Amino acid sequence: MRHVDSTRLSVPPQWRADADALEKQVDECNGDKVKLQKFFERRNTSHWTKLRAELVDLCGRKCWYCEGKVSHSRLHIDHFRPKGRVTEDPSHTGYYWLAFVPQNFRLACEFCNSSTDDVTNGSRRTKHDHFPLLNESARIRSPGGELSREMPVLLDPLVASDSVMLSFDMVGVARRNALTPRTPLESVDRVTESIRIFRLDRTGLTEGRRVVMGEVVDLAKALGVFPQAEEWIRARIATEAEYSSAARAALRTARGLPNVCQAFHDVLLVDESEVTDSDSTRDLNLSLPRLIETGVLSPGVELIGSTALGDVHATLIADGRVELGARAYASPESAAAAAGAEASSGWHFWTIEVNSGRVSIAEIRDTYASARSQHHET
Repeated sequence: MRHVDSTRLSVPPQWRADADALEKQVDECNGDKVKLQKFFERRNTSHWTKLRAELVDLCGRKCWYCEGKVSHSRLHIDHFRPKGRVTEDPSHTGYYWLAFVPQNFRLACEFCNSSTDDVTNGSRRTKHDHFPLLNESARIRSPGGELSREMPVLLDPLVASDSVMLSFDMVGVARRNALTPRTPLESVDRVTESIRIFRLDRTGLTEGRRVVMGEVVDLAKALGVFPQAEEWIRARIATEAEYSSAARAALRTARGLPNVCQAFHDVLLVDESEVTDSDSTRDLNLSLPRLIETGVLSPGVELIGSTALGDVHATLIADGRVELGARAYASPESAAAAAGAEASSGWHFWTIEVNSGRVSIAEIRDTYASARSQHHET
């Protein structure tokens, strides 16, 4: 899975104008599930496909989930937050208000989005209407809600810290990147669930990744001997190339070979900076801004603290400060003190609600630091 920079998306003015008109019709349904279902079944299901060419420009003609190449006509426009229903919450009407919002679109192959399985015992859906959350109680049910409070289980190619959580072994099997350890927030392993729901373990994908990774290693061995080796490796690790994240994983594996680090210093440096900490912050004294930077915590998530008078609710904002009421505090300690707790207990005071219960940000920080420390020792 490669990070897709959605800020580069150029939406044609006419497409946006037509989408605005359709959104007004969606609004007229007033959230009625039957009316919305009829609206989406009756017409308008093709409007988002008119943006397919602009989406292809972002990452090439391939699925954003599995990175398999797909013909233009067979690339689906997946609604990351499903527009009509949510498998994990049958009472949910779906994120209908996002039906014509390009930031909710993901290019997907037919298999990753919705297809018949390749086994003989029947058929099943893949991504389709799945959208599980780590914090189901925070699921937004109507327009105007803060989507940033949701903590999706599925890895999102539009989120840079999500895309680097997925890696591959040298036979092409998808697995979790050892540099992005599971934290206590994950009541289920996000990588494992993404592999399962997108079916990133299907035979054709694994074999395709294995071949590309083998080619990269063979070419890496030929650096300095075969003149076109570097050019051919760069073609395989390019964003638009099929299975390019697996190719980059193979290049990292081959970094010990002669000439690899010298020839691909730019690539390897970027890859490491995406998932590793600087010497000054690595594993020790991790701050909230650093935990946000590494993707361990997400801005917008709700923080909950318990006092003798009841629960206090705050929000983690993008710069790492804690927003409590009308004021933002520079540290969890100062925010906890403002909420009436002992300042020294700030990291233990603030918790995040997930499906398995509340987890303190101290536990999240310490678990992440411990896992990273163990990785560096090995």
